[in-house]
Amino acid sequence: MIPKDEQFYDQLIGHLAKKGRVKEDSAHDVLVVSEYDGQTLTKPLRLHVTPESFGPYLYATAPEAAGSYPELHELEAAWRLFLVQLDEAIQAAKPEETELVLERIGVASQAPQP
Repeated sequence: MIPKDEQFYDQLIGHLAKKGRVKEDSAHDVLVVSEYDGQTLTKPLRLHVTPESFGPYLYATAPEAAGSYPELHELEAAWRLFLVQLDEAIQAAKPEETELVLERIGVASQAPQP
């Protein structure tokens, strides 16, 4: 059975909660990550993702992600690759880069737009 968009989103929230502390801010369509890998972040990071955007994002990235994890189903490969990219974006974010945005493939950290 293929998960629905809301299930992908809930899985993401569960993952972030296991890694630290996350709060859903549905008024701004972000997940606010204030703790990650046991460390309180200097400034919370805002992951710009919604239930409606995350599922389609995984589906769109699945064909390319399958090359990184050929032993997995494409959606599972997309999920795993996303987690690696999210971890890298969180670890590499500069203090002024509090916004995490989905790119065609991957996650980028950037400063808030005025």
